[in-house]
Amino acid sequence: MRRCPPLVKPSQRYKHMFEVNQKYGSFYLQSKVYRAWEALDKQYTDEGLKTPEDEASVQRLLHEEGKQEDSAGSSASQQQQQQQQQ
Repeated sequence: MRRCPPLVKPSQRYKHMFEVNQKYGSFYLQSKVYRAWEALDKQYTDEGLKTPEDEASVQRLLHEEGKQEDSAGSSASQQQQQQQQQ
């Protein structure tokens, strides 16, 4: 059985909570989520639990999902602009 890198699950949760608070929540909560992510990342690094493979997996997760949502968000904003012009 393949072991999931230790930072992947927290990365998924971070990304979800950050984006939800960006769209529907508050800047305050979004900043708390970000600071918690920074602290967790620092702890993993300091304890030697974060390997280059883990870092690559996390970066891939955070950037790939963001690109998909950016493209979906840009098409939605284009539709809104078209509706406003009409």
